[in-house]
Amino acid sequence: MRSILLAAVVVGGVLLGAVPGSGPASVAAASPPKVAIIVGPVGGSTAGYKRDADAAAAEALKYTPNVVKVYTPNATWTAARAALQDASIVIYMGHGNGFPSPYTSTMAPDRHNGLGLNPTAGGDDSTTKYYGEQYLRNEVRLASNAVVILGHLCYASGSSEPGKPDPTLEQARQRIDNFASGFLAIGARAVISEAYGSASANYVAALFTTRQTVFDMWLTSSASQGNPTAFASTRTPGATAYSDPDRSSGKFYRSIVGDPALMTTTTSQTTPVTISPNGDRVNDTWTAKLLLGGAGTLDATVTAPDGAPVRRLLSSTNGPTATITWDGQTDAGIGAADGRYTVTVTGRDAAGNTGPTVAFSVVVYRAIGSVTTSATVFYPQDGDTLAGSTRLGFSLTQPATVTWQIVDAAGTPVLTTYDGVALLARSISLKWDGRDQAGNLVPAGTYDSVLTVTNGVLTDVVRTRLTASAFALTPSVSTVVRGGSVTITAISAEPLKASPKLTYTRPGLAAQTVTMSKIKTGTYRLTIRLSNNGGAGTMAFKVTGIDTRGGTNASTLSLPLR
Repeated sequence: MRSILLAAVVVGGVLLGAVPGSGPASVAAASPPKVAIIVGPVGGSTAGYKRDADAAAAEALKYTPNVVKVYTPNATWTAARAALQDASIVIYMGHGNGFPSPYTSTMAPDRHNGLGLNPTAGGDDSTTKYYGEQYLRNEVRLASNAVVILGHLCYASGSSEPGKPDPTLEQARQRIDNFASGFLAIGARAVISEAYGSASANYVAALFTTRQTVFDMWLTSSASQGNPTAFASTRTPGATAYSDPDRSSGKFYRSIVGDPALMTTTTSQTTPVTISPNGDRVNDTWTAKLLLGGAGTLDATVTAPDGAPVRRLLSSTNGPTATITWDGQTDAGIGAADGRYTVTVTGRDAAGNTGPTVAFSVVVYRAIGSVTTSATVFYPQDGDTLAGSTRLGFSLTQPATVTWQIVDAAGTPVLTTYDGVALLARSISLKWDGRDQAGNLVPAGTYDSVLTVTNGVLTDVVRTRLTASAFALTPSVSTVVRGGSVTITAISAEPLKASPKLTYTRPGLAAQTVTMSKIKTGTYRLTIRLSNNGGAGTMAFKVTGIDTRGGTNASTLSLPLR
């Protein structure tokens, strides 16, 4: 039977303090796993790479507070080296200088197969100095069983630079093997390369929330082309490498090298998920999505802090996934008391084989109720009053200590309303006009309202995503492919006189402007079908509309294009 169970818990994080490895990690680990995210200078692509890196950082922060970001123009070797030490997950986005190279017939360990960084701090986003595998081997040690994710690099996945001749199969395999070797030598057990690196956030989620081999995670990724071929590593004896050439072009955009037995997470969840089953539809239930080998059943038992069973949950599936949901009720149909509960789940396939039991920690804590937001998209930056603010609110149902902040996309607080303040039960609201603690308007972008409530034993956190911009723009894909299509959905913060226009640009082609279709009041959509013309790089979108007072409103979005 193909192994049972592992899970993406929909409502919260897992494995704080566990290190991804091939066997169970100690639930008493002394510190949470470290995630190091490095973005090197890449000229005009820098902003897009930083957005991908920020998305990965935001995902990692759901599971561990130990996330270190080193971004150009301050991504020097000194800063990167410090970030890499003892990291369990490494994400690097930037230029890749690999071998075989069209520029030299001899591999240079001081420059090849490493990182492209800033020569000095505070410089520009275009000047690159390469620190090759020699620097990694001599000066860095990763955590045991670390996973390295290389995003957007040339050469690392076997590819060539844009405009250079495609490699032969043998050259591509050498590039894959060489680029991984330095990272494997310093503690990594798997090195993943995605030439179009927007999948990094998905990999972070899978590493923390699923039980599977890292190789299976890579093989079943949404970026998969379905053409994996394996070969033995020459540079790292005992390691296995896979390449997954692009289905249509045969180009080498994806690879993985390492130990095929390496697992993502342990089978125990050590960080509790908190639910507040009070009927306000915010965190009312706990749900786990689990992987079986095929058709089968899940049998779960919820036990109270004293070990007494309070609820049995059963779920069946025709495979390969099943879900278990707990609404905070006991078998008697009454609400479970506030406290920490354990949900143990066993999977059984159609043949009667059972897999390992998975244990989840779920906290019931009803201190937060009636969470409201008047508008998740608002536009304070233009200075008019059409949509200049949003009102957030919640009810505190029992005395607790409250911290309430607005944070930017990188998780940095821009406004703190309460900072560890003890409050009695009451209703609380906040009108946010897009200004930071100093009274300055924040830049257009996405923000989170982060509400943390605790009684000293139990804690609940509610995050609400806010867009402070003219439009909230959502693409249907994270990477645009020539010959494919992309759908852009725009939600307007302000009422418009007419449907907005979408202008899009691609490398080597003239900009095009098209009127978007109205889906419902305030929501517009447009699907763009691309030709095979033009080059790879970045595709830029700009949505522009005229509000009912005659003001011009605009928001922009960039996506990698291949």
